Amino acid sequence: VFSNLMMSALWLKDELNEQEFKVVDQYIQKMYAKFLRPIEAQKEEQGFYALANGGIPILVYSSWSDDKNLAAKEINHRFNEIDTLYYEDGYINNNSFRGYRSQWYHSYGHDSALGYVYVAKLWGANVPEKLQIKLVKASEVVNLAITDWDKFKSRKYTGGKIANFIPKDILPWKPFFPYLFQSIKRGINT
Repeated sequence: VFSNLMMSALWLKDELNEQEFKVVDQYIQKMYAKFLRPIEAQKEEQGFYALANGGIPILVYSSWSDDKNLAAKEINHRFNEIDTLYYEDGYINNNSFRGYRSQWYHSYGHDSALGYVYVAKLWGANVPEKLQIKLVKASEVVNLAITDWDKFKSRKYTGGKIANFIPKDILPWKPFFPYLFQSIKRGINT
């Protein structure tokens, strides 16, 4: 929520009078210190998720405070994180191996990474070739999950424990909740 507020404040920054700016800036500084500074350069061992694992809010704050050094530090950190969490074949550590939800989590995490890279480019960042190749491969994996589910899910995960339960009567494109409700209904009717 704070990230979205910062984005809105950034869009309105030029419209704020001196008093409004002071109030909003004080709030942003306090919230940044409490919620974002503690996660700066935090290393994730598994998964790439919403707002680029916290990278987007840090870039928004960098823009609000006009802190190019913080932005550069954040971009370098997040590019290294993406490089670590994305495998050479385009699968994403954790995201791509979430059982019947893996297609959704893969595309969800990948969308976040692509958005992050776009914003990083707006800051003037150059995307390393190795990272660019992994991003393209991950896009191909998004398509693979759509066109050949069995081949997509055949990739074995070696990154630790994860839930890979795939109910026999659920197809990858079916939402989970109808399955859940059917299961509950079956349990009630027995």
